[in-house]
Amino acid sequence: MTGSRPILYPVARDGSGQLRWAADRERDVDYSCIACGSPVSLRAGKIKRPHFGHRPRDPCVTGSSETVLHRTAIEVIRDGFRAAAEAGKPYSLCWRCETCGADQQGSLTRGQRRKVQVEPTVGVYRPDLLITKEQDSPVTVIEVVVTHEPEPSALAHYDDRKLPVVLVRPSWDTLDALRTGLGSVQVLGGRCQSRRHPPALGATDCGVCGSQRPVVGIEVDHEATCRRCAQPVPRLIVRWYGEVVEQADGWCGPTRFSRDQKQVIAFSRPSDYDRTICHIGDPIGVTIRWKWNPTMKRFHALHICPACDAQQGDRHFYRFLVSRPVTRIAFTAICHKCRDFYILRVRETAQNSP
Repeated sequence: MTGSRPILYPVARDGSGQLRWAADRERDVDYSCIACGSPVSLRAGKIKRPHFGHRPRDPCVTGSSETVLHRTAIEVIRDGFRAAAEAGKPYSLCWRCETCGADQQGSLTRGQRRKVQVEPTVGVYRPDLLITKEQDSPVTVIEVVVTHEPEPSALAHYDDRKLPVVLVRPSWDTLDALRTGLGSVQVLGGRCQSRRHPPALGATDCGVCGSQRPVVGIEVDHEATCRRCAQPVPRLIVRWYGEVVEQADGWCGPTRFSRDQKQVIAFSRPSDYDRTICHIGDPIGVTIRWKWNPTMKRFHALHICPACDAQQGDRHFYRFLVSRPVTRIAFTAICHKCRDFYILRVRETAQNSP
């Protein structure tokens, strides 16, 4: 019980220790609570969904719905992984890269002899679950998060050992889905397969003034056509990989930034930062010129058609979804103070590359 509301357990153990689901409506079985081991009864009426419940005089001694959910989710994931591994099926998960925002998919059972351990010892820490490969070498840490996030020291330890951490946030309604896969999760330190993922920067200090120099993805697409000669015009798309940096002379970061739904970023207004990106366009095949607009009384950065030299508009930063296809990406470190830049890597991509 939690206060006066009973927990409607969707799953319990049978006499042999196997997990049994209330939705299967199997009677004449001795069920017990996963968290405390006390007897529970199957209740499958016409009003509430099928569930297990403690007997009135024998409440759950854990006293917390969160504790029961945490323990139950661990065992459901363990059994689901083992069943998938034995059947040669994927135990899938999906996540969004914390760095570049690309959507990723994978399977924890990928690879030979994958096993799962519950609360093993990894250094001085005990994760909820650990995926291992041959010779019990650790591969992936799984932490079930119900009320408390993992300790920062534990995450740092896993990062030092190059172990990605999968954070699963279950609820009583999503437990059944964990039988076949983890679904949408958060992954810390996972390997990103997207070609938009920036390379490791190493030192992030500016070589000129010593200030912070975050990574910006300068992408190129060829979907625009010249309004005069109808020839393709390469355009710049700016993708911001760092945090927003605000200066006294205006934004030196994106006007809108969301970790849940990252998009290519447009800057708030022309600035010295725009001038820097104009210079970056030259080595990656995009022509941009800095023009004075007498009506607006300010400068604008304009795309220029390489075929007829016609001006193409008053913006060179475009806001598109992450999945928009591009043909070239230049990963660039740009200083937010002196605007000095350094192109880390230019990566050619297929037209439909994610």
